[in-house]
Amino acid sequence: MKFIIDRFEGDIAILVNDITLNLPRSILPEEAREGDVISIEIKIDREETERLRKEVEDKLKSLKGREEKGDIWL
Repeated sequence: MKFIIDRFEGDIAILVNDITLNLPRSILPEEAREGDVISIEIKIDREETERLRKEVEDKLKSLKGREEKGDIWL
């Protein structure tokens, strides 16, 4: 998806297309200027998603296995 850098408001970059995005200026290339076209790609990180799901499942199993009055470690 492509956006045009409309302007900078302090540390925020205002990017426009059919929608407007307000992003931290620090994530843009240092040389980015008003009027530049920025290409943004959004994708699912399946590996990280699966890792986090497993981590949550393991925590839930651990919590379910404890006695009601026992300590809970988070």
